[in-house]
Amino acid sequence: MRAIFDELILHANRDYYRQQAEAVGLEETVQFFAYTGPEVQLHVAVAGPENGSVVFLLHGFPDSWMGWARQVEALVEAGYRVIMPIQRGYDRSDKPEAVEDYRLEALGDDVMGIMDALNIEQAQLVGHDWGGALTWWLAAHRPDRFTSATVLNCPPIKVLARALWSNPNQFWRSWYVMLFQVPGLAEVMLSARDYGALRGAMVGEAQKGAFRREEIARYMEAWRQPQALRGMLSWYRAARFSLRAPEPALIELPICVIWGRADSALHTSLIEPSVERCTAARVHRIEGASHWVQRDAADEVNAIVLAHLDAHRSQEKGVA
Repeated sequence: MRAIFDELILHANRDYYRQQAEAVGLEETVQFFAYTGPEVQLHVAVAGPENGSVVFLLHGFPDSWMGWARQVEALVEAGYRVIMPIQRGYDRSDKPEAVEDYRLEALGDDVMGIMDALNIEQAQLVGHDWGGALTWWLAAHRPDRFTSATVLNCPPIKVLARALWSNPNQFWRSWYVMLFQVPGLAEVMLSARDYGALRGAMVGEAQKGAFRREEIARYMEAWRQPQALRGMLSWYRAARFSLRAPEPALIELPICVIWGRADSALHTSLIEPSVERCTAARVHRIEGASHWVQRDAADEVNAIVLAHLDAHRSQEKGVA
């Protein structure tokens, strides 16, 4: 097992990730491993007791495992084994060249590959932004591997696609999705002014103090990694492949949806069509919280997430 989920592989990156952990105050809590799968090697942050029930925290754009910094200790204290992949295309994880390698099916295979490497039959999912889109996909297509899913401020990809063309308000909120489809141009624009647009998407959107200066410095290091912007943007560019995939008629996995009502990119009108195919969904709208709801309202989010996880706690134990 250690041949494909190995701490030693990360020797050259240990100081780099330790600095990230220090920036978010988790240097005594988080360990880092490398998962080597059939297509990619991903770096993975792990916390919590080795025999704890497993929960995956899946980050979105332009985030990293650090986006979950306000959740990790609460989950660990509740006895969970927390697995946070630095997803393909991000930071120092691998960045395949082909856009189709970022379709949701391939991204889902990464999560299940990590589970298989650790002999985890079932786990629970929590995802934000694109990590939320991936959570929706896994809940719909691989319910056999998960006991619950929690999604923060993200609809299923097909719900968003329909809203872009039917809802002018949502179209203007999501104009950047069109820009991101243009190779080269989007990378240049996002890296301009020392990644000013990406910094603004975090610090400018979230409540004051949600992201500290030292945290943003570590995010900027992640964005500067070779081909990182291309890899991150490939999630958007691969959406056309994911939109072609058929979907089950119903999502029967227990779903918890958490939505910051002050999200400037994804309107709350996306919630109802997101849950209409779910047989067991609970929705929590959080006043005053932005797209970065897990940062803006960490205590409230943690209480909601833990209640959902505890209600559907997997009997599988972590072994990483």
